[in-house]
Amino acid sequence: MTPSDLELLQTYSQTGSETAFAELVNRHLPLVFSAAMRQVRSADLAQDVAQSVFTDLAKSAARLREGALVSAWLYQVTRRTAVDCIRRETRRQSREQTAFEMSQLHTNDGAWSQIEPLLDEGMESLDEQDRGAILLRYFENKNFQEVGSALGISDDAAQKRVSRAVERLRSYFTKRGVGVSASSVVLAISANAAPAVPSGLATVVTTSVLSSAALGTISTVATKKVLAATAVQKTIVATAVALAIGTGFYQTARSSQLQDELQLRQKQSRAFAAEQAALETNLAEGTRALSLASQELEQLRLQQIEFGTLHAEQDRLRAELADAKGGDQSVETDSRRLAAIAWIMRTKQLVQWMESHPEERIPELELIEESEWMDAAHDLLEEEDDFLAAAEMLRYSGRQAFAYALPDALNKYIKAHDEQLPLHLSELKPYADCSCITDEMLERYKLLRTGKAPGYGSKVGLVTEKAPIKGYSDRITISRQGWSSAPEAKVKQSSR
Repeated sequence: MTPSDLELLQTYSQTGSETAFAELVNRHLPLVFSAAMRQVRSADLAQDVAQSVFTDLAKSAARLREGALVSAWLYQVTRRTAVDCIRRETRRQSREQTAFEMSQLHTNDGAWSQIEPLLDEGMESLDEQDRGAILLRYFENKNFQEVGSALGISDDAAQKRVSRAVERLRSYFTKRGVGVSASSVVLAISANAAPAVPSGLATVVTTSVLSSAALGTISTVATKKVLAATAVQKTIVATAVALAIGTGFYQTARSSQLQDELQLRQKQSRAFAAEQAALETNLAEGTRALSLASQELEQLRLQQIEFGTLHAEQDRLRAELADAKGGDQSVETDSRRLAAIAWIMRTKQLVQWMESHPEERIPELELIEESEWMDAAHDLLEEEDDFLAAAEMLRYSGRQAFAYALPDALNKYIKAHDEQLPLHLSELKPYADCSCITDEMLERYKLLRTGKAPGYGSKVGLVTEKAPIKGYSDRITISRQGWSSAPEAKVKQSSR
């Protein structure tokens, strides 16, 4: 009788049987590979997706519930993994495009020339709160504390509102045939939207208004330079683990006269198969490691070229500014561009510093947007304390992004499992819209409650951090409706 999928999984989980797992792979690989191909449209990427999916199956073998349909589980995990793969590719292409735009900043004003005719209409299409957030942040160069104070919201809410407003403005441009990234929108607005005010205009306006006995005052807004965009270089992490599949052994009828000889041949066959599988595994891992190392070296080479280009452009603009005469509006434009390039370089320095200080990182940094890296590098990064403060801001943004993503996954899981809470956090991964949620992120959190979901209020905490992140004394607690933070001593675990 042919064993079922769950029986094969149970055998693999309890005994580590390679034969059982190989049977599962043979049964379901066509389903997984075809689903991956429809998503990623690349045979190489589809192979990577399939390998990752079956790796997840091996890790989750002992946790699948009785009665679970393995085909459905594999299909859902394949979709999530494929979306994650597409997202990584899209971000990589976006970063490369942004880097190219920045290196051409002194000669290429194409983005601004396309945005400028639509900017005021686009600003008008935003609601009052989003429009005010962009004006305060990028037209008047307010920090998030000042933006939040003006809008009557917290610093964190102000940061999210600014990011959301920029994305809506970018979507407005895209619908009208101007395809630009969010970081390009920020850069173009910051560098060009509020040009230098002609000398003496403030005096003329003030005199004219006062002489006409006009009531009220007119304030002039001084523009500053704000840069956005970064080529966030991420270190590629080697993840592939090849599963050695044991070869079959001869199955023949045995006679009592040949029993000893047959057992000896079987022992020799097993030793040979194990040696062959080990060699194939080592070869596959070595080939993949070499490929990843080559990609990483190429990225480092491009990064060095990009830094050299930015340094050269910075030196050129400084020289021009030193020779320029006062009152020339082109001097103001070059000043803004010089500041923009300096901000790009600070952002890259922050990325490199974070990569060389792994103790300052948390897995949730993978979830934050490029604009949040830009904001962390907004101020000068000269002393070690400056980098530590920027790292603290990034960590907070990362865990906040995770806390926003998890409640939806919780609700979807509970609905799909008859109002039952999960036993392990890893069970939520197939239900998360944000496919970037990884096992490493979930490892920092724990379940507070189990049992039937209706036994708890929708605002009752279900998931919390195992420990506060560096620089903070509170822990995030996540419920079905959202999240909150509380001092560590107030977070208690309970069960039903």
